[in-house]
Amino acid sequence: MLADTDAAFTTRLSRSGARACAKAAIEDALVQLLVLERGDEQVAVEDICDRADLAQATFYARYPNKEAALLSVSDRLIVAALSSARAA
Repeated sequence: MLADTDAAFTTRLSRSGARACAKAAIEDALVQLLVLERGDEQVAVEDICDRADLAQATFYARYPNKEAALLSVSDRLIVAALSSARAA
């Protein structure tokens, strides 16, 4: 019984890690395309998914649209800046 519980816990952790990796890949691709290469109007969800090497279904499982992904990136950058400022 304990082995079943351990396996289920490990599976949940693996899924959680995979979700986090996919989310990071989407956000990194979004930043690369928007900031470094093109403007907002020139980037589609399809472009982000191609750059992240993920299916559009993966994108939409994590974000309802491109703007939500951009807000998530902004939140991540603000948290990182605040953490860095506190550490200084």
